[in-house]
Amino acid sequence: MHYSPISLLVATTGALAAAVPVAEWSQKPLVSLATVSNMTRHDMSCAETYGAGWKQCGNITSKKCYNPGLGHSCCGVDNSYCTKGTWCAPVAGFCCLNSEDLKACARNAGFKLPGK
Repeated sequence: MHYSPISLLVATTGALAAAVPVAEWSQKPLVSLATVSNMTRHDMSCAETYGAGWKQCGNITSKKCYNPGLGHSCCGVDNSYCTKGTWCAPVAGFCCLNSEDLKACARNAGFKLPGK
């Protein structure tokens, strides 16, 4: 039997999509994790780009967005955001679990505390 390149691509893509749980991103993290910074607006406002509730994270020139209604918190260190159940570490690129203090977060996530 002969398969076209398009049918192989569709079959492969479908199999990969089925292997990734849809709500995986919404599960409570088990360890400290990197901040989420992929919500970037371009020429429109955050609400125009992503919908109601999305706000600009950072100063007037920032193009990063977050949604406090979804439990996000804006991280001033790098204008990214942390998801519900986490808080912004004082080091760019990291979120800490609500159950962690700063020292535990740094140890678990693998970053050094500022000034240390």
